[in-house]
Amino acid sequence: MIITHDFQAPRNLFEKLLRDAGSLEVEINGDNVFNFITTAHFLRDWIKKSPLSESEVSKRFLRRVAKDPNFKVCVDIINHSKPFSITLDENNKHRFIDLGDSKIDVLLFRDEITELYNVYFKMK
Repeated sequence: MIITHDFQAPRNLFEKLLRDAGSLEVEINGDNVFNFITTAHFLRDWIKKSPLSESEVSKRFLRRVAKDPNFKVCVDIINHSKPFSITLDENNKHRFIDLGDSKIDVLLFRDEITELYNVYFKMK
């Protein structure tokens, strides 16, 4: 059996984001969190460079993403503007992205980022 993951359009990267989100359902660790954040960050660029980016809907969506606090976390992490760590407290089942000045629940972050992009891909 041959499986091909095609990466030619923003939808393909969105599908990867969903797979990365699924990986966080199976196991939360630093690598899986970072992979999810990286995909979420670059998905905006892929949308921006797509042929559909000139539509008013796409322009509004891209402005919305740029203002989103969770997306800003992705930018800070990818650009290394803020050091971060992943804190896993197995006793209390807490899992946080620790940015020093704030702690963000990993699963809530995942769900909010996924829903942010889901709105766009439901329209397209």
